[in-house]
Amino acid sequence: MNNDNIVKIFETKVPGILKKAGAYSLEIRRNGLKISHKTNTGEEKSDILTNADLKVQEVILNELLKTHLRKCMLVSEENTRYIDRFAKKSNYLLSIDPIDGTLAYAKKPRSKKFQIIIQLKNQYEILITAIYYPAYDELLYIANDKVMLNGKKLKLGKNKSRSDIATKDDLSIRARRFFSKNGLNPIDYKSHPKIPGYIYLVKSKYGGFYKKNINAYDGLVWAHLVNAMGGRTIEIVSGKEIGKDYNFFNIKRETLRGRNRLVHPGEYMAIFNIDKQI
Repeated sequence: MNNDNIVKIFETKVPGILKKAGAYSLEIRRNGLKISHKTNTGEEKSDILTNADLKVQEVILNELLKTHLRKCMLVSEENTRYIDRFAKKSNYLLSIDPIDGTLAYAKKPRSKKFQIIIQLKNQYEILITAIYYPAYDELLYIANDKVMLNGKKLKLGKNKSRSDIATKDDLSIRARRFFSKNGLNPIDYKSHPKIPGYIYLVKSKYGGFYKKNINAYDGLVWAHLVNAMGGRTIEIVSGKEIGKDYNFFNIKRETLRGRNRLVHPGEYMAIFNIDKQI
């Protein structure tokens, strides 16, 4: 398979799979959830696991196995059956988060702020990201330098949110130097209300991200968005740039300070013009 073929299969099959999984996630929540803490992925003390995470992932994997996407390698947040049926070696990698925003999904029965994420990559490119919001029945695609919501081009500019997610103290010395060199003032980070991982600097003309050891399941959504906005994302230890020479198959297990998850190791910086409309 080449890039065009695999992307076409993804675009044809994945929307239906996401809708089926999303409907199931809503049904499970209506019928009552079983909640525990994660022990083999995420952070044991702060990340929760529901029976829906496991069941929704099984639905997704079972459906994907019926398509040629089974020939891809797989990184999934939960350890469920069907995982071993995907390719051990391939030119393509699928990453899956069956319920991103589990805390809101589980603790707030009326919350709509959760999503299902599937991303397709080859070794050096993020080919397509699909994010489905079951409670809204909305599908967001990032592909070919475009961001589409329900088939329509999505415009992003200066968006406002009340959610502070980082402070200057969260940045490493290396990251502070990177921001300073590029004329950024890393003092006020905000999150976009629709898109997971989309962060911008309110007090600067330019937006930026800083993340360390990003998770391998959905952690590259923001990097794909930055690329679509004409920005750049760099792993600043190696100097490799996402979308050019960064190797997405470089995945390690992180077990530091109660964490047990698969990550893309390193320190990641992104920079883009927040006035640019996609």
